[in-house]
Amino acid sequence: MFDQKTKAILAGSGISTLIAILPVINLINFLFCAGYIFGGYMAVYFRERFTGDRLSLSEGALTGVLSGVVAAVIYTLITSALMQLVGFSQVETQMKEAFTQYGLMTGADAGLPPLAELFSFPYVLIPVLFLSLLYGFFSMIGGLIRTAQTNGQLPAQP
Repeated sequence: MFDQKTKAILAGSGISTLIAILPVINLINFLFCAGYIFGGYMAVYFRERFTGDRLSLSEGALTGVLSGVVAAVIYTLITSALMQLVGFSQVETQMKEAFTQYGLMTGADAGLPPLAELFSFPYVLIPVLFLSLLYGFFSMIGGLIRTAQTNGQLPAQP
């Protein structure tokens, strides 16, 4: 169904997404987005294993970027689905209470749009674009590290 390159990108992005979503494990991303770097690294690793090719630095970087972009889309879809499962009204009420408690809201609604509107297409597109840039950048670093190791430009072990 998928070619070997696509499978490698999906595997790397799956690793990144799992690290980002799972509680406690997602703390790894506090270290310079290490989970996304690892996902890009693993995408290049899988691509080398599946195809048997040595990648150039540009191919490794592209594989890492694509892994990060796919991870951003998957992460956004999963978090949006979880928000719908939890229910917007409960989360919205808790957000308003927290904003009021810390003096961030003066009135009942004070300009905060209903939470259901925040998950409409325009409001989801902006985070997807931002996360794609962020995750793509850090995954690219991981892809470059793996490619440089494979090509003998970096030591495989410290």
